[in-house]
Amino acid sequence: MEQSSLPEYIVTSKKWRLATSDRDRNSARMLAHPPERFETYQDWFFFSHIDPVQRFWHCLGMIIGTPMFLLLFYFWNSWSVLFYLLGVFFFYGFGVLSHLYYDGSKGRSEMRNFHLTTWLVIKINYWTFFGFYPKVLGKFVEKYPFTKEAFELEEVGA
Repeated sequence: MEQSSLPEYIVTSKKWRLATSDRDRNSARMLAHPPERFETYQDWFFFSHIDPVQRFWHCLGMIIGTPMFLLLFYFWNSWSVLFYLLGVFFFYGFGVLSHLYYDGSKGRSEMRNFHLTTWLVIKINYWTFFGFYPKVLGKFVEKYPFTKEAFELEEVGA
């Protein structure tokens, strides 16, 4: 029995330098697709992290921040405060800064949903780093077809 595979998608409009009009468009996209349009808050959170440049900065922050937290426990002395602050800056700060740059907004997680989004953003970073993200995005587009138009996605495989 042949197993059908889902198409993979990529974002066609990858911009490293954004003009104000790009930020406004990105912000309008998020306002047009509030959490209520999705089955779960995690689905909306995934939608808000589709842009590859934004995901790059999230992933880079996690890659740099994680060793800082490990060093905190390894040394466990007065330097630990510095490692903690650096870990928080990279692990969380890069994500917040990417949202400020991407759509002029703060980070997308509401504090009351932090427990729902922390593991998801780690998984998104993992999928991005190891190249699994296009497959995961394909499943997401199957569930939410409007994503294809909202992000100008291009199918790259079937």
